[in-house]
Amino acid sequence: MDALADMARERGPYWWDKYRDAIPAGLLDIAEMEHHATALRSAQIMHLPGILQTPDYTRGVFAEAVPTMDPADLERHVEFRIERAALLDREEAPLFEFLIHEGALLMRFGGGRTLAKQLTYLLEQSGHPNVTIRVVPFAAGGFANAGSSTLY
Repeated sequence: MDALADMARERGPYWWDKYRDAIPAGLLDIAEMEHHATALRSAQIMHLPGILQTPDYTRGVFAEAVPTMDPADLERHVEFRIERAALLDREEAPLFEFLIHEGALLMRFGGGRTLAKQLTYLLEQSGHPNVTIRVVPFAAGGFANAGSSTLY
């Protein structure tokens, strides 16, 4: 509740303001929420959490977007995700808990090499003291909210 009150009191400019004309409002809201959060929990089913994606993996994810993005718009989205990821290294960074379905670890957005580099990067990020990554194995069967990704 305190974080919501801080959001109402505090006014920018913030790093995400430069994206106001290029990025959908919902994604800007996510960046603002992450900025003010003390803890975040993300559950991902089909791809890895945006804040943990490498640029090439992000390009691979957005390459699947319908309708197709033009190259300049795609690069703005990649740049935006990279800037969001800076939150992981911020002094007094929020606590992050990422729940990632095993299937997301196998999806080859951007191809096999991109996935290999992405998984190495994911392992590196798991070394942050404020980052916890948990994998939901296929063997777990069904689980609550299995049909969509969620960010708390």
